Amino acid sequence: MRPFTIHWKNAHYFLERYEEEWDQKETCYRFSPQQYFMDLLTILVSGGVTVNLASN
Repeated sequence: MRPFTIHWKNAHYFLERYEEEWDQKETCYRFSPQQYFMDLLTILVSGGVTVNLASN
């Protein structure tokens, strides 16, 4: 598969929503929602994906 570009508008909404759901779960995780988000971006970029984050 060839690299591609993701145009992610209002990514902060994803993180806010993810944090809300994270807080509602009773299980204990070893990482934070912010770390999960950063790891996701790192995986995409290291795979050659261009990620454009934009806020409207």
